[in-house]
Amino acid sequence: MASILTMPILTRLLTPSAYGIAAMSGNFVALISVIGLAGIDMSYVRSYHSKSGPSGSKVEVFAWQWILIVGALFGAVLFLCWQPIARLLNLPNYLGGLLGGGIILSLVNTMSQARARLNNRYREMSVALFASSIGVIVISILVAYSWKQNELPLILAMLAGYGIPIIILGIPLPNKLCQSSYLSPSEKVSFVKIGLAGTITAPAYWLISSSDRWFLGYLMDSSSVGIYSMAYSVGIFGMMVNNALLSVWTTEAAKEFEYNPDNARNELGKTVNYIVAAYICVWVVVSALGGEIVRLLASSAFHDAAELIPFIAGAVLFHGIIHLFNTSLLLINRLVYAIRWWLIGGIISIALNILLIPSFGRLGAAVTQALTLGIIATGILYAAQKYYPLRLNWWRIVTCATLALVAVGFLQKAWNISPLNSILYKVPVLIFVLALIAQITLPMLFLMAKKRLRKMLKTGN
Repeated sequence: MASILTMPILTRLLTPSAYGIAAMSGNFVALISVIGLAGIDMSYVRSYHSKSGPSGSKVEVFAWQWILIVGALFGAVLFLCWQPIARLLNLPNYLGGLLGGGIILSLVNTMSQARARLNNRYREMSVALFASSIGVIVISILVAYSWKQNELPLILAMLAGYGIPIIILGIPLPNKLCQSSYLSPSEKVSFVKIGLAGTITAPAYWLISSSDRWFLGYLMDSSSVGIYSMAYSVGIFGMMVNNALLSVWTTEAAKEFEYNPDNARNELGKTVNYIVAAYICVWVVVSALGGEIVRLLASSAFHDAAELIPFIAGAVLFHGIIHLFNTSLLLINRLVYAIRWWLIGGIISIALNILLIPSFGRLGAAVTQALTLGIIATGILYAAQKYYPLRLNWWRIVTCATLALVAVGFLQKAWNISPLNSILYKVPVLIFVLALIAQITLPMLFLMAKKRLRKMLKTGN
């Protein structure tokens, strides 16, 4: 939301090149952070409420000590190595210190949100995320308007986005973090192994979802990266839904699994049916209106981003599906099957980026991302259903997906020269499509609505 709200101002103050440099620089923070995290957040969430083995305060102390030490170490390494990296990719030298600090903030931010979920502090998480969005908007516009018209406003806004939730959600008290975790060496190894797949899957996800900017920057130019980043900022609007659902999903699924593993298949399966339908609806909306939002809010230099949005939004849909079924493998400690598909996806991503970007530019990068994440989602779904099958209604899921594909085919192009008029023309069709998907997914919802309407008409209330 912050990227869309700031679009009318920042795209007129900053060039596509500034957006491109910020995107490539931010990718270093993303890559190094996921390597340093090493799946510790997954181990933390999975073990905290465990009925067998170490749990509670012991695993919390060890997890946080790991993150703080690794964050400081990796941040220092990036700072010391930044100058040769900057020369290679033609990036500013002064960003090394800011990005090094960004690694620490990124890791602590991830852990503070995991800690909040484990303690059912969802209201505080909402406040923290809302406050960070306001901070991103204010800092980016203020710096761009009154000080620097380059990549710096976007970099500082990124750091604020990491730091503000930490201030609100907090971390364990220093005296607690200075204590021993009282875990034996073997218990520490077992704890780390739970989320160890994250050391492979997370960098693989970065490779697929973020390295496309590096390929574009190397094979094209920073302006192409900036336009692509603009499409990405709109196309990933669905991540708002993904993050909201997944922030709850893994923690609550682990609790349900610990309580009754056999019955959890049915309960979790019912919920997955609804979540997948919600993801499909979001993809349709973003694909239909994303291009119009860019044409309406951004300067003309960024309008070529519109054609990329349906593919990026599709990648977001597959990202959500991946993490839904990745949780199934996490629950039964079989994330190794997810590793295989992430490795396959990483290889496919590299090959397609090299093959498609020289010929198709930004469109090739967007298609690569959607196709690669789609392959991984299919593979992980197959593995999860094989070893811990959830109760899914495939007829409804396939029907909703087919309807969505047809709808996006009609809605992704502009329906009028005026983006505002185009949006107004598309909205009734969108409402009809979303109502059909809701009818397929939740037929009881419409029956309840009809009964309520009849009762209102009879009573006059």
